[in-house]
Amino acid sequence: MKNYFTYSLLLLVIITTSSCSRDNDVMEQATDIKTVDMVAKIKSTPCAESLRNMVSQKSIDVDCITNLNNQTIDLPENVDVKYDGGKVVNGTLHFNGGTIDSRLLNQNLAIDGEVTLVDDSYTLDPDDWNITQGEVSQAEAKNNLINLQEAIDEVKSMGGDEFIINDLDAYFAINYDGSTTNSIAIQQSILLPDFF
Repeated sequence: MKNYFTYSLLLLVIITTSSCSRDNDVMEQATDIKTVDMVAKIKSTPCAESLRNMVSQKSIDVDCITNLNNQTIDLPENVDVKYDGGKVVNGTLHFNGGTIDSRLLNQNLAIDGEVTLVDDSYTLDPDDWNITQGEVSQAEAKNNLINLQEAIDEVKSMGGDEFIINDLDAYFAINYDGSTTNSIAIQQSILLPDFF
């Protein structure tokens, strides 16, 4: 009976260990696949057709790099701008109602008018907001703070209520010399809006 208990316990430990090992392998494979998918989705080819030519549509699928060349594009009423692996940069999209996929938001695209996000959740891509990762100078750390705050404010202004930061290794700096009050230091830090 004593040997039966010992063997049963040993068998239980082996099953548990091998079961966890398989789960970890599956999780690692899933993570690798997700990373590859994210890299593969971003297309680097410039658009052959100008976004200005597509404004008569009710839905625009952005599947290439669209450079607005510092122009403002007035979109028709209630147009939906969808992400399909591309990006819109260097200009302004002026909405008259409608939605935009949050994956299209970036520092080089201004959004104005009446618009909401397709999904109320946004996942930060540091490259889209020029957030420099790793050790940086004081000036770069200050720019990181400003750029992250811009991203937070833009997402919130379009009805977003969840801002997800997955992997981020960046420094953020405030102008604090020890002589300013805590309230001034707080005003210079990253501020999260209510219900975010």
